[in-house]
Order: sequence, then structure tokens, then C-alpha cells
Amino acid sequence: MADVLTVDNLTVGFRSGKQVAQILKGVSFSVPQGKTVALVGESGSGKSTIGSAVMGLLPAGKTEQAGRIVFREPGAAREIDLSKPSARDYGWLRGNRIALAFQEPSAALSPVVSIGAMLMEHLQTHQKLSSSAAKRRVIEVLARVGFPDPEAAFGRYPFELSGGLRQRAMLASALVCKPALVIADEPTSALDVTVQALALKLLADLQDEMGLSLLFITHDFGVVANVADYVIVLRDGLVVEQGSVREVLTDPKSDYARALLAAVPRLEGEPFVLNPPHASSGSIQALGPVWSKRIGPPAGEPLIEIVDVSKRFTARKRSGGVETDTVEAVLGVNLTINAGECVGLVGESGCGKSTLSKMIMRALTPDSGTIRINDGKGMMSVPDLSGEALMQYRARVQYVFQDPFASLNQRMTAEEIVTEPLLFMGWGRPRNACGGRRRCLRWWGWIG
Repeated sequence: MADVLTVDNLTVGFRSGKQVAQILKGVSFSVPQGKTVALVGESGSGKSTIGSAVMGLLPAGKTEQAGRIVFREPGAAREIDLSKPSARDYGWLRGNRIALAFQEPSAALSPVVSIGAMLMEHLQTHQKLSSSAAKRRVIEVLARVGFPDPEAAFGRYPFELSGGLRQRAMLASALVCKPALVIADEPTSALDVTVQALALKLLADLQDEMGLSLLFITHDFGVVANVADYVIVLRDGLVVEQGSVREVLTDPKSDYARALLAAVPRLEGEPFVLNPPHASSGSIQALGPVWSKRIGPPAGEPLIEIVDVSKRFTARKRSGGVETDTVEAVLGVNLTINAGECVGLVGESGCGKSTLSKMIMRALTPDSGTIRINDGKGMMSVPDLSGEALMQYRARVQYVFQDPFASLNQRMTAEEIVTEPLLFMGWGRPRNACGGRRRCLRWWGWIG
């Protein structure tokens, strides 16, 4: 069986001043036609760098690259050396014969272009379809990747979709031109298990129909076991193990691969306990009494009570002044969270998990129902909080967003991001963060 992609002794380094950080160190593997090869490893092992190198997306002028990357068009004698491609080669390849489903849909999808327009542009650029034929093809692909109403989704913008729906749109953009090779960079990370199964089945169906080859970048061994034919395990830019999926998952040869498999969460057996081995008490003590101070009821007593909470959204008006139906995001939810409890909020994409969480945070206000929190002295209504009480509440209730790329400010360093809330609350003295507390707060418009 012919190989669609061959990577031979690929080395990639990123320059920072006079220093060069080696990301990939002599990586070699092949992707056979019609097969799935999974790249597995921890964050920072170089998996996504391989995908960017194949697509020619590494930053020019800041990258040192060596080795060969060869793409072979299935059923043809054409062979393209992607180590030294021409602009014409990539104009024909990208999105048409080789497609990349990015890990961060919020970064990859344009906020000012609707999903349907984006996919139609792919088709009309590469396959010269008419507008009507392209639209039919787009709606068909949106339906196949799991959009509940593909015709309505055609006119939606990325910011109007949930995180899971944006991930499905990213998959649709990679598949719409029926490429020979798809590089899928964590394509199911934001999908619920039912839609994840649907997306994986879609990829499997396309492999059967078209002989599609798939380079699947993931850290999820459950996905690897279901989709991969071959597995390549990366660590610090080196291939530490590769072989068939059965060989690697049932009889791994390297200690690293065995450690990765042992770390996979399981539903049965002992519960998972978070006990980081490298945590130091000094780092916690550095935060002083703010970190250790306990506010709220004793363990086991109600901390948050949610009673009959509902939230609905009205979609924006379309051309001609016709308004779409109201979206019922949350309908009559009741929930109690006791102090010291860990409660799992589970459901399919778009079922209202994030909306309910944002109402608890007071980022959204419920249309009906009540949300109350116990501050240790009694229950307070969260929607009615204001002023100092609201500030103290938001200091105690924190939100870890689904998409870090969209939630972290790219103009701020890691130190500035972490110290900003402490400075805002007056919990500590600034050193270099934002050039001082008043400058930081003035920059964001919190003080005059």
C-alpha cells in the first residue's frame, strides 16, 4: 500500500534571539493510504509542530527546519517535496488535498465570516462549484458532522455557536473538499461523547468512501484505540515508540508509553485523587492568609442553591426583519452544591452547561428562578448582589473557561495574567506586573 505522507528525519527548532529551542529531533514516520496514524504525547511533545510543518505553517524567519516531508497524491505518480514547496504547490494542496482541523476553532474561524460562507469559499476556490451546488454540499457536510439544524447553521457566525458546535464547524471545513489527507489536531477535545462518536464515525465513513488518510494528533488513548491503525508516541520531540495500535496499547516497549497508558482515567477501580508530587508548601504560603482563609458554611452544608432557573436567548434579526425562534438555553434547573462537594455537570454540546455556569458566576442573569450562595452567615441572592458584595463574590467564585486561547489576553505575560486579580482585589504588592497596580487598573479602565 502506497504512503500518502512520508516524514523523514524531520528536525524543527524555533529561534529566540541567538538561542534555538529544538522542538522536533529527527522524527520519521509514514501515513499509508486509507489508514489512520495517531500522534500521541504530552502537551509540548511536538505533535502540533509536525502538523504545522506538513502544512507549511511554521513561522518564517523564526524556524530552523531540516529533513524531508513528501506528499504523494493517491492514484497518481505526482510526488511533492513539502520541505521545499512552491507557492503554487501549497495553493493546490492546502484545504484541497491536505486539510488541517485546528485544535483551537476560536482562533481558526473568522469572527466576521459566517460558517456557510467560509465553507462555500473553500469549495468555490478549489473545486469551482456553482453557488447553489456549493451551498448544497455545505449543508450536507454540516449535517454529517452533527449540526442539529444545518440550514440555520449555514448563516451563523462562530460567536453564535457553542464550543462544541465550533469544533464541528472546524471539522466540516477540513472535510468539505474531500481531501486525500486530513491532519486532525485534537479535533474531538471540545465535543461531548455522543458527538465525538459521530465525528469519529464520519471520519471512518469517509475513509471507506474515499480512501482518506488521517494523521490524528491527540492525547486521548480512548480515541486512539477506536480510530488508529498505527500509533507514534512522542516525547520531547523524539519518537520513543511506534507500531500498530494493538502492539502499542497491549504491549508497550517504552517506560514512557506505559506511563501514559497507566495515567488514563478509568470508570472502574479506585477514584482519581489529585496529589501533585511536585507541589511545594512554599508556593502556597507565598499567597499568605488569602489562600488559606476559609469563608462559607461547614463541609456538607448547602453552599449554592439553584431553584427553577431558566434562561433564553433571542437570535439576532436576519435580513428582511424576520426574527428566528427563541433559543431555550436553560429550562427550570434545580441544583444544590454542598460545601466540599465536587459536582459533575454533564450533557451534550449546547445543552446549557456553560450558560448555567455563567449564571452562577453572575456573567449572565437568569430570566426566572433564583441562585443563592451561603457566605457562612446565611443565603444571599446572587442576581441581587452589587457593589462590594458582588466584588467579594467574584473573588470567591472562579471560572475556568473552555477555550484558553479566547479567554487569556495575548498582550499580557503569564505573570501579569495571574497577578492581575490579586492586584485588583488589593491582595498583595505589585513588583513588575503591569508596571504597578494603578497603572494596571487604569489600563483596563477600572479607575480613572
